[in-house]
Amino acid sequence: MKKKLIALIIAIIVVVGGGLGFYYGYYVKTPQYTLQLIYKAVQDKDTKTFNQHVDVKSIAGDWIEQEIKNDPKMKENPIALAFMPAIKSMVENVAQEAVNDVILGKEPPATAKKDGTNLNIGKTFQAFEKDKTKLEVTGISSEKMSNGDADIKLNLKNKDNGKTLQVTLIARELKDGTWQIYKTSSIKEFAKLQN
Repeated sequence: MKKKLIALIIAIIVVVGGGLGFYYGYYVKTPQYTLQLIYKAVQDKDTKTFNQHVDVKSIAGDWIEQEIKNDPKMKENPIALAFMPAIKSMVENVAQEAVNDVILGKEPPATAKKDGTNLNIGKTFQAFEKDKTKLEVTGISSEKMSNGDADIKLNLKNKDNGKTLQVTLIARELKDGTWQIYKTSSIKEFAKLQN
């Protein structure tokens, strides 16, 4: 009886130790774990952790580049192309501030448009924050790409209208083994999910 009890205790230690080893040795270094950190950072209004794992400026800069690339008028306008670095920098900074404000529960800053109206850069993120209970994650997968980055696929569903969307996130590995998202699929596609 005593030997069986000792064997049972050893088996429990091995199973628990193996589970903890898996958790700390593998799971905390996966993109899925990083998504949990990002989610918790938003819930806790922790902009430091959020910004550690989401490079908002890179995402905004990539979005601007894609918009110009997809707009034939902009591609052929030498003045627009000359001002591109300044515009990109401004949008990156405003986007970073807007996202931080939304995480903190503040109204995102507005920027003036040519016609005198305001363009709220944080509008999409704010809509997501307000409507997040409508969205559910129906699947997450990731794979390491040849350059060492992670290609994360996030399947989302709007529970109200039934629309679905697969969002692609590209992340780079950080020194601590977690990940930082620096590129995403079209923000316009994500906005369509909300409507």
